Amino acid sequence: MLEALCRLSFLHAAALGAYLVASRLVLQLESTQIPGVLFPAYELLAMLNEGTPWYFVPLPLWVIIAVLSRRPHAIIGTLILVACFLWMYGLLLIPRPLFPPTPTDQVESQLRVMTFNVSNFPSHVRPPASVLAVIEDASPDLLLLQEITPELSQSLAETLSSTYPYQHLQPHARYDGMGVLSRYPLASGPLNESADRPARMQHVVVRMQDQVLHVVHVHFRPPRPRILRPPYSPFPILTGLSTQVRRDEVTGLVRELNSHDLVTEHLVVAGDFNLSDQTPEYRHLMHSGLTDAHWAAGWGFGHTWPAATFAPFAGRLTLPSLALIRLDYVLYSPSIAAHSVRIWAESAASDHAPLVTDLALLSR
Repeated sequence: MLEALCRLSFLHAAALGAYLVASRLVLQLESTQIPGVLFPAYELLAMLNEGTPWYFVPLPLWVIIAVLSRRPHAIIGTLILVACFLWMYGLLLIPRPLFPPTPTDQVESQLRVMTFNVSNFPSHVRPPASVLAVIEDASPDLLLLQEITPELSQSLAETLSSTYPYQHLQPHARYDGMGVLSRYPLASGPLNESADRPARMQHVVVRMQDQVLHVVHVHFRPPRPRILRPPYSPFPILTGLSTQVRRDEVTGLVRELNSHDLVTEHLVVAGDFNLSDQTPEYRHLMHSGLTDAHWAAGWGFGHTWPAATFAPFAGRLTLPSLALIRLDYVLYSPSIAAHSVRIWAESAASDHAPLVTDLALLSR
């Protein structure tokens, strides 16, 4: 039995190592050189990369097996897995106090940003008061909401008008509703007029004392099922997930950020990205000069979805959270620093956990 487990740990290490190398090569080639040449392999690997952290779940068991057996192949396999894990996620396990704080003489303004996909539940299923309670508890200065319905939008406008007098609300009955609420004055940004912008995006300019902050609020499209309907079968077959729309949205957004030279300004890009940090779209955003607040000031994997499982057919039933993937982000330009990042425990039955980030605007 022990020998079988040793061999299994080595096979796991070899397979995962080969997969990580292959995925990096294919995704890098496809995203930077000849779009479409490796399209089937690209989409398959992009889909598999969404769950990368979970491929390391057996690692603690393999460490125990390697220590007990002292077999060379078990030790080698375990060391390969440990090296891969630390290479990909090691920085997220370092306590944040070990990182040097931002010098106070460089900080001009501070801001708490909260992004929250509230899920488009009707008011008879989830009262707006539960969402309002989460917002009040987090007390952000700038609030970015996705999937707001007309009912929730009206409740927000009426209840939070004194706390957040500046509001840009664009409700929708299904999934396209978005809203920005702020303690500081807001103005519409130039990206709102762009033909190349993502469909679900808001660009606002926040004026804080003598500072101007550009905020790009996004809700990228999720991967779409790729369905095959063979003539010999009455049932459709799921052959994969298409990420083409999401890729186009991220590419268009980065192009617009560069054309307006916004990365050189105080800039925050935040919202529900519907992608993990192991996707080529994420790397494209990082290569544009933005910084991920979670990697800078967070701890752990930072998974935000699914925050809860909601079952309307059984009444109001919220099951314990088992977040599997990180879909919600706060990114910022070099003239901003992140002081803290928190995944809020209460999600008001939404399948996304709120993400709360404390930012500092630095002198330039």
